[in-house]
Amino acid sequence: MPKLDALWERPVQGPRTHALVVGASDYANLPPVGKAGGAETLDLKKLRCAALSAWRMQQWLYHAADELERPLASIRTLMSPSPEEIAAELDLPTGYPRPTFAEFAKAAKAWRKAAKNDDD
Repeated sequence: MPKLDALWERPVQGPRTHALVVGASDYANLPPVGKAGGAETLDLKKLRCAALSAWRMQQWLYHAADELERPLASIRTLMSPSPEEIAAELDLPTGYPRPTFAEFAKAAKAWRKAAKNDDD
């Protein structure tokens, strides 16, 4: 599996697709899977597979880049994998920006700008 940067892009002529892929499993302020959440976390807990699912979606998009109705021009990725995901999938990258609100807002703005600048 190729290890893509947080921003993968390529030149594509005509109408094209831009993707924003986000997977947050290891939330900084939530208790681990299996630990009780509380009122302060609205009983929410860290997730088991959101980052791994996001990475697999990113990989599918990359491999299907020319098969989409509108070829893929870019993928922006934010991810915070859990230790369990990293242990289960050795190819899972760990260097992506964490999907904090600030990082998500920045990536969404860049994604929207890229999509807005397209021909169609």
